[in-house]
Amino acid sequence: MTRQFALGSALFLAAAAMASTAASAERACFDAGQVRNWVSAGDQAVYLQVNTADYYRVDLPTPVRQMDSRSTNLVVGSSGSRVCDAGDLRMTLFLTPSFNVPLGATRISRLSSEEVTALGPENLPGRRYRGRR
Repeated sequence: MTRQFALGSALFLAAAAMASTAASAERACFDAGQVRNWVSAGDQAVYLQVNTADYYRVDLPTPVRQMDSRSTNLVVGSSGSRVCDAGDLRMTLFLTPSFNVPLGATRISRLSSEEVTALGPENLPGRRYRGRR
């Protein structure tokens, strides 16, 4: 009986560790100041390039038609020192110097290397000119 309990406990701990690793990989945190570039993924999502090789998808609560405008500038900030979930992210889309749109975020997820490869380099931030489809 003790042996079965020990085996069951070990399996439970291994499963919990795997679940925790998967959750932390998807919920990886970053500093808002490390965002290097961005590109829209339609009118309801944004891809962010953090540092040189990390990419995140940010889902927006409502469509923003001006995302692909050639003159837009996205400013990314955070409510704290790091961005770990959608509530931490502060984004503002500047269309002109006097007109800006604050953007909310419903979800942030770090893209896996397979997802980055599937997107292709022409669709990643910094690789494609915003506004040209």
